[in-house]
Formats: sequence, structure tokens, C-alpha cells
Amino acid sequence: MVGKPTETDKDVLRRIAAEPTFAKIREAMIRENAKRREVDLSDLTQQSHGAGAPTRSLSTMRATDPSCPAPYGATPAEGGTSPATRQQGARPLNQIASEIALDWPRPGFAAVPYLRALATLASINDHYGADSARTVVAYFLSNATQWRGPVARRIKAELREMLK
Repeated sequence: MVGKPTETDKDVLRRIAAEPTFAKIREAMIRENAKRREVDLSDLTQQSHGAGAPTRSLSTMRATDPSCPAPYGATPAEGGTSPATRQQGARPLNQIASEIALDWPRPGFAAVPYLRALATLASINDHYGADSARTVVAYFLSNATQWRGPVARRIKAELREMLK
């Protein structure tokens, strides 16, 4: 065996990756992950709107449905509540999660588990498994840096305020 070259780990991986079976498995995994993401997102919107309900942006909902509540943080002129009313109690986390799911149609992969957890929580004092709601909110905020826009800024500020 002297003089016979040994295969390095990189060579083994290259050889395996070049095999047609591996390519088929990789393609199947990519398709399956894409389906899972679609299902995960539809689950979040179905929890907030009911199965089969079409998803619409909040601005469209407010424009077409007068019974749609104003967003948390809207001024009284915009149909919101006064600051004194808002300080009495924060919105339930599951309501915030449904608004996030409507505004952020393709959440980042790292934020999805925390968004799912938010959808099951009512208040900042609840627990999700072994984690407190405070931990879930903090981790969601750290993983939601890709979510941008006026709704994102408002909701992130609301969540940060809850953590204080």
C-alpha cells in the first residue's frame, strides 16, 4: 500500500456529489423544503384568517372592509386608540403574529419558528414549551432584521416596548 494515494474527505464528497443518485436526492430535498415553506406560511395565514381565506395586505383590508380594526399604534384620527387606552394593555402576541404574517409574506428562515411560536402566545407572560414569551419575542426581533417597512418598524417597536 505504499505509494497509493488516499482519498481526502473533499475528494469523497466530490465523488458522491457527482453521482446521479445524489443529484436526484438533492433536487428532491430542495423541492420538499420549498413545499414545506409554502405550507408553513399558509398555516400561519390560515390560523389568522381561517382555512381558505384569501390573504390580503392590511391596507387593502382596511380600504375594503370598514370593520377591519386600525393597526395598533394608529392615532385616533386614523381609527386607532388613544395613548392612554393603549397603555392599559398590549395586544395579544398571536394577533401581532397574524399581522406580521400578512405583512411579511416570505419570512426569513430563521424567523419562522419564532413567528410560529408567537402565533400560539397570548401575552408576554406566557410560555412556549420551556421558553418564556419574552425569550421568543427577543429571538424573533433578532431574526427579523430582513423584515422592513413602516409596518415592520411599528410592530418591532411595539414588541420592544413589551420587553421593557
